[in-house]
Amino acid sequence: MARLLIGSLAPPLAAPNPDLSAEAARFRFGDFRLCLVQRQLWRNGEPVPLTPRALDLLIALVRCSGRVVGREELLRRVWGEVSVHDSNLTVNLCLLRRALGNRERIIATVPGRGYQFVAPVIPEATQTATLLADDPAATWLGVAPFQSVGESPLYPVLGTALGPALVAALARIPGLRVRPSGAHGGSEVDWRLEGWYQQLEQTVRITAQLVRTVDGGVEWAERRHFAAAELFELQDRIAAWLKAVIRSLLAGVRALGASSLAAAERQQ
Repeated sequence: MARLLIGSLAPPLAAPNPDLSAEAARFRFGDFRLCLVQRQLWRNGEPVPLTPRALDLLIALVRCSGRVVGREELLRRVWGEVSVHDSNLTVNLCLLRRALGNRERIIATVPGRGYQFVAPVIPEATQTATLLADDPAATWLGVAPFQSVGESPLYPVLGTALGPALVAALARIPGLRVRPSGAHGGSEVDWRLEGWYQQLEQTVRITAQLVRTVDGGVEWAERRHFAAAELFELQDRIAAWLKAVIRSLLAGVRALGASSLAAAERQQ
């Protein structure tokens, strides 16, 4: 049957599972990891392709994990006030179940009532006190210690000194949350900044790369040479370079995500 527009007399949406706070930006269930910032589902580190509507449906079900959600509520959560045929929900649910492996142990059908996300869900944002609740869409960056390649007689402590300077500079980028990270980082951040430095006479070579922690892929990598200078001045120049690069990358990722989502919405 065709779906009617929902007016002001429609009953309010039932509250999601209170354990799955809207502050969480990532969720884990089974072999899967759902990242709201990247709007991407991963399974064992591999991306799982989903249509935008199927992804919205997954997000709605995950946020309501543990309770039965009726078809009308799902239609309102996924399509809002847009009038769509009831079959759209059925089609996208089939696509979603196929992507998840067609397992009823993840999304169960409750006859006559609706659907229930039955797999245990872990909201990652609640697992570390360093995540800030005031900006759930923020991207988290871990800054790993820069490593020395060979002897650096002019800058024996550059790697140690550079870390705090980078954290201070990068933390000023809007929408970015920065924290020191170990050499291999962790899943509590979205990206990890790694680097190496090498002194070549009166030149310092910096090699840096930005790694996606969800799959280990390299988002960006570059090598740059700096003229030898006083330690604090060199730190500031390196930090300014990396701040400009990461600010540009972050803006590009968000613009690409927004344009892709808008294009997909127009095709629906």
